[in-house]
Amino acid sequence: MFGERVTAHRVQARPARLPGDLAGFTGRTAQLRQLDGLVDRAVVVIAGAAGVGKTALAVHWAHRVAARFPDGQLYLNLRGSGPVDPVRPPVDPGEALGGLLDALGVPARPLPAGLAARSALFGDLLAGRRLLTVLDNARDADHVRPLLSAAPGSLAVVTSRAPLAGVTAAGPVPVGLLSTMEAYDLLAGRLGGDRVAAEPAAVAEITDRSAGLPLALALVAARAAANPARTLAGLATELAGAAGRLTPLSTSDSAVDVRAVFSWSYRALSDGAGRLFRLLGAHPDPDVSAATAADLLGLHSGHSGAALAELVATNLVTEQLPGRYASHELLREYAAELARAEPPGDRPD
Repeated sequence: MFGERVTAHRVQARPARLPGDLAGFTGRTAQLRQLDGLVDRAVVVIAGAAGVGKTALAVHWAHRVAARFPDGQLYLNLRGSGPVDPVRPPVDPGEALGGLLDALGVPARPLPAGLAARSALFGDLLAGRRLLTVLDNARDADHVRPLLSAAPGSLAVVTSRAPLAGVTAAGPVPVGLLSTMEAYDLLAGRLGGDRVAAEPAAVAEITDRSAGLPLALALVAARAAANPARTLAGLATELAGAAGRLTPLSTSDSAVDVRAVFSWSYRALSDGAGRLFRLLGAHPDPDVSAATAADLLGLHSGHSGAALAELVATNLVTEQLPGRYASHELLREYAAELARAEPPGDRPD
């Protein structure tokens, strides 16, 4: 009986639930080209550090290819990388499946209670259909795996701060900082080409102080857009004169406050990885070797490798050169702030 009711609904429900595309989306040419080459896969993972614009890229590309999925498009924020919030914790996979099934027209009662049964039903509904699903902010592979289907023709786009090894054989599409030209284009798209072109030195200072991080650039652009009479040179001077690079990037909205967004990744670390992150922020060299990381922790390389690997897996540290590990400038500033806040006995010598 239930199967018959589901069959009746499956030919009617064609959801169109993608968030709106970001106006003036710019850059990410290489990533968009890579994603275009993966459109026939069952699963695509977009991975990168906090604030680099994974969601914006996923939603933009989903709109770009939506016509190839005539049976509908779904979006679900799994909240796997958000603040530690007992009121709004990460979405449980079973709850997530309930929401996806509801969007496909499955009646709430009698919805299967078990995770495995819901996952199987979701897979059955996708069979023979071309459906696009964006699963945003997955915590790890276990968080998202029950929501994935092997049914040919449909596609799941997953974003995460972790690479989600094993979720797709193609590996993740990495998203990093914007290039200088991409940062310029972002500002021009938000503020207008004439305004940006009129003050090239100020724009260069703003992009440098923002370290190519889309979240930081968007915050600065919003501040400039709110006061069109103010010169960009004045804004650049404010950024350069602030006590710390992160201070002018603060806002009352924790969803876009740079410190807060970084903190969600930091607070999820193990004690050892968190300590190493702080020590790296206090270290005078901008990049270190695995041996140096071990020295900072007072351990042999073999024992410190897990902490370093955890930082790499969460994109708080990247291997920017072979055997050399570093964070971008704003993350490094955040780590240094954490190190300075440590009790004297816990600070590096």
